[in-house]
Amino acid sequence: MIDDAFPGASESNALGTGQTFNRLIDGYINASRRNPDKTAFVIDGLVYSYQDLAEAEQKASAWLQAQSVKHGLACESLRIACRLRNCFELAVWYLTSVQNNCLFILMDPTWSDSEVQHALDNTLPDILIEHTEPGSLMCREDFCFSTGETLQSEKTFSSAEHLVCARSILNPEGRQTTPDANLFLSGFTSGTSGKPKAFARTAESWLASFDVAAAEFGTDSKSVILAPGPLSHGLSFFALAETFHHGATFVSQESFDAHTCCEFMLRANTRSHRLTAVVLVPSMLVGILDVVQESGFRDGSSTVSDRTSGSGSCRVITAGAKLAISQQTRFSECFPQFQLSEYYGASELSFVSVRHSEENPPSDSVGRVCKRVAVRLLPDHNNIGVIEVAGAMLSSGYLQQQQGQLGLRMITGPEGYSTVGDRGYFDESGFLFLVDREDRMFNCGGLKVFPSRVERVAADYFLCSKCELTVENCVAVGFDDDFWGQRVCLVLQGSDIAGLRDNHQINLLLSYCRSNLQRHEVPRLVVLSETLPMTRSGKVAYQQLAADLTDSLCVKTNNQPTGPSAQSRHDSLPADRWLVVYDADS
Repeated sequence: MIDDAFPGASESNALGTGQTFNRLIDGYINASRRNPDKTAFVIDGLVYSYQDLAEAEQKASAWLQAQSVKHGLACESLRIACRLRNCFELAVWYLTSVQNNCLFILMDPTWSDSEVQHALDNTLPDILIEHTEPGSLMCREDFCFSTGETLQSEKTFSSAEHLVCARSILNPEGRQTTPDANLFLSGFTSGTSGKPKAFARTAESWLASFDVAAAEFGTDSKSVILAPGPLSHGLSFFALAETFHHGATFVSQESFDAHTCCEFMLRANTRSHRLTAVVLVPSMLVGILDVVQESGFRDGSSTVSDRTSGSGSCRVITAGAKLAISQQTRFSECFPQFQLSEYYGASELSFVSVRHSEENPPSDSVGRVCKRVAVRLLPDHNNIGVIEVAGAMLSSGYLQQQQGQLGLRMITGPEGYSTVGDRGYFDESGFLFLVDREDRMFNCGGLKVFPSRVERVAADYFLCSKCELTVENCVAVGFDDDFWGQRVCLVLQGSDIAGLRDNHQINLLLSYCRSNLQRHEVPRLVVLSETLPMTRSGKVAYQQLAADLTDSLCVKTNNQPTGPSAQSRHDSLPADRWLVVYDADS
């Protein structure tokens, strides 16, 4: 059952939409009035105060209200699509949208034209905010931040790639209203394949999420949060919204740079450089750990603990993918003074479970269930089941257009539970373990294979054995085969894996797998790679990886190889992609 109701939950429901929206940015409103000089937003050395935010937001709000009058529409009914790279203006337009009770639609600026059109078709925005070129018609006719009318010139990006413009794209005739007036945000699931889906959230659901984040991570008005990832993705954007809810300080980068982040973290909590939290996806954390180790900061007198002289504590928070045990070990060696937390959740579900290093949970678990969240399993394979979640933090569903009507497809069942298809199990102590997403599971010879189980066993081998090679990722995918349907391919990724070309090492790995996996789960193909295809949000693109392997390696049918050996097959592949070191059918 859910532990208890969220504080103020009934109050939120009783308040009007405008009052509820304003509660999302209480900290911004209070800081801009009472402490306007406080630092609000920092990006690549540019520092903006809460007064800077307020001045820009007020001018954007005035333009937005003029647009609503011009088109004869209520301002609070407008849908604002934002397609920007990391910049100050993205923060301003989020605040502007909330202040005017609009629906803020967060889009990825790196999408292809077809992906952009798909997103526009399913959300039907009235205003589109995007980067433009100086002197363009867009700049002359619409509202452009970078004309110097909104911000001081010394704080305004001047290069063409940073100009930001808002333009009206609405068509008042036949315009569809938003299906729920309480919706304040629509983002898009990143996923590992397929077209992005537009999930929708109410203000109440994120107010509930802010409460849980404050309880779990200690976020308050004194926090300084570094989130260098794309603000168009949920992890970093939530950190931004959480910052303005508390009136705290947010630090970002236009694009992620591991060296800069590392230096920032090494100077954390000194008198002139305070940092309370770093929010990252695992691939970013690995990049930072690589910088620490390459620079030798953890050797002798150059350890991170020697370089960080502050008395405060800093927490590194990861999400988006499970942090490998080897990465947890590297983190504790490189940043012994920092606390490590990872949480499991989804855009549609918000927080589900959390794993704090100081609580000493099992390394391969995703921690305990968050307070005020109910989780149940629908068993479908021994003790493994589909994870269903209930609570105040759930999204309202997916926005989509059907036959010209803008609708909302619900994802919550009659009992109030939702799922994104993840499978898992609980141990006897109540810790949650993930097994796989529904779309990752595949069949080998008619039997189910859960890739995460294969990956965990392979990772355990490199962690527990005497093998001194650093393998950053063990990824199992289903590899198309006409005889087996699919067979298990294990891809080992890292910058220091050349030694795994040694057949002895691979034989030891496979022997360990045979001792800890069922016969149909044992890898029939082992591939080495220095890089893996990744999604824009920093996750492994599993389906793309499987498709690339199938296309490139040309598996022979009927389990009867007629081509070259596993080693020589690599000759026809790009040298920087992968090397086949074991093929059971060769």
